[in-house]
Amino acid sequence: MNCQRQFPYFALIDLRRRIQHHEKSKKKRNKIRVRHHTAIKDINTQFAIASDGSGGGPLEADGSLREAQSALLSAVTFSNSGNHSIINLESLGISLNNDGTLSVNQGTLATNLAGHFSDVQNFLQSSTNGFANNLDALLTNLADPSAGTLGLDAKSLAQTSQDLGSHISDLQSNLAVKQANLILVYSQVNTTLQELPLLQQQLSRQLGSF
Repeated sequence: MNCQRQFPYFALIDLRRRIQHHEKSKKKRNKIRVRHHTAIKDINTQFAIASDGSGGGPLEADGSLREAQSALLSAVTFSNSGNHSIINLESLGISLNNDGTLSVNQGTLATNLAGHFSDVQNFLQSSTNGFANNLDALLTNLADPSAGTLGLDAKSLAQTSQDLGSHISDLQSNLAVKQANLILVYSQVNTTLQELPLLQQQLSRQLGSF
C-alpha cells in the first residue's frame, strides 16, 4: 500500500523535506559562489593594469598572492568522477569566467536540481569529497597563520611593518637628540654674537690707550 496516497499528510511531510533540502542546497551554493567571487575579485584588483600601464595594487609583485590566485582558479576545476551525473561545476551549471569569477546557468542548474538532486547535494556537500569542503579546506590552508601561503605572507608583512616602525622610532629619537644639540650650538653662537659689540668697544678702548 502506498502510504502517500492513503495519507496525504505523509506526502506533505516528504514535500516539505525536499523543499528544505533544496533551500539548504541553494544557500550552500550561493555561499560558495559569493565566497569564491569575493576572494578572486580582491586578488584580481591587485593585478588590474590599465592600457596605459597605470593601476595595480600594492601587492602586485607579491608572489604569494599569485600562488593564492592560482590555487583558487584550480579549485574551480575540482572533480568527483564517482558522483554519477554531477562530477564538476560545469556539469552542475556553473561556469568559470575569464576573470576567474563564477556564473550560474539557471536553466541547467534547475534541471539538475529537479532530476539529480541527490547528486547535486553530494557533489556540493559531501564531507569527504565535496566541492564545498575542498574549497573551504583550500581557503583555510591559504589563510592559516602558521603554515598558509597568505598567512605566512601576512605575518612577514606584519613583522616588516613592525621593524620599519622601530626603525622610524629610532630615527626620530636620533633626530630629537641632534635637534637639541643644534639648538644648544645656536644658543651659544647667538650669545657670542650678542657679546660682540661689547667686546668691540673694550678692544677699541684698549687700542686707544696706546
